[in-house]
Amino acid sequence: MRIGFLGKGGSGKTTIAAGFIKYLAAKGLKPILAIDADVNVHLATTLALPNPAHPIGHDFSAVAEYVRGSRTDLKNTSIVATTPPSLASRFIRLTENDPFLSRYASKNGSVCLLTIGTYRSCDVGHTCYHGKLNTLELIYHHLLDTDSDMVVADATAGIDNLGTSLFFAYDLNVFVVEPTRKSIDVFLEFERVSHSYGLNTRVVINKTEDDADIKFIKQHIPEEKIIAIVPRSKAIRHLEQGNKQALELFVLENKTTFEAIRKTATSSAKDWEHYYKLLLETHKKNSIEWWDAYYGQPISTQFDPDFSYSKVL
Repeated sequence: MRIGFLGKGGSGKTTIAAGFIKYLAAKGLKPILAIDADVNVHLATTLALPNPAHPIGHDFSAVAEYVRGSRTDLKNTSIVATTPPSLASRFIRLTENDPFLSRYASKNGSVCLLTIGTYRSCDVGHTCYHGKLNTLELIYHHLLDTDSDMVVADATAGIDNLGTSLFFAYDLNVFVVEPTRKSIDVFLEFERVSHSYGLNTRVVINKTEDDADIKFIKQHIPEEKIIAIVPRSKAIRHLEQGNKQALELFVLENKTTFEAIRKTATSSAKDWEHYYKLLLETHKKNSIEWWDAYYGQPISTQFDPDFSYSKVL
């Protein structure tokens, strides 16, 4: 089950994502795959975990070669972020000895952490962060998580996921919304653009100080979209001042919030058929619009007509 935390920069999505991961781990749920998919790499620090030695955003070619597996149908065409898997692909599973996670993830107890990574000196002036997110897209499309697995991502800020196939990568999108018009507008814009894709998108209200804050948000966001309300917390100020134990206090303060997120995410089974439909549509659209011309190759024909996720799960 995949949960992505999104929201305007500064809304507190990293803190809520980290608190949710801590809550799942404390409940004894495993495995948990945490993903830092934000250009500002803070999830590891917030969780007091070591950053992985190999940020996956720097290794697209190696990841592409890994998931290629034994497939021969691609012939000489290049693998791109949305290349759909085939029955001969190599997949990633949330198991203790999965070779991909063993190489790229740092581990602490039941939590594995992948990071996209941020800009390097060699990126300055010519590299878009979407180039690094391409690696995560490829990973998600070859990740065989089950309904009992938990994949939790701190996504890039704003509505940037809409510019990649990550927009449909999550079974639940959780927007962290502050009681400000700018924060609300980020959520509403995501909803406006993505409404026709059948996404499960909900809201956690964060940093409220009084009933007026809650009333203000409910004037703009339907109440049925709101999972929970998180009051402004002194524990988070202490966490940001360097007190790593403060996150545990924050989790205790908001157990009902994190349980509500978990129940919302697990209330329905993953729809692999819908996921694959969106992947094929996105891959064909992107290929026709520019991948085919960019590579001078028929990237749009990269699909296995016999493939379905149900055959490889």
